[in-house]
Amino acid sequence: MVWVLAVVCVYVLSVGPVAKLNQGRLVRGEVKAVVKFYTPLMWVVSRSPVLGAALDWYLIKVWRM
Repeated sequence: MVWVLAVVCVYVLSVGPVAKLNQGRLVRGEVKAVVKFYTPLMWVVSRSPVLGAALDWYLIKVWRM
């Protein structure tokens, strides 16, 4: 059960490095893959203002996006 929580945490936290490393440098196919990979996270964030604010904080304050 602990590994499931760890995988979920890594998945959510991976947004920062992916966004930082690929700022405007993704080609069309890569953009589709990234969007498809993070669709579940974006769905949850779009329905929860608290999680949306937390993700904004994470990207803006921590990763300086």
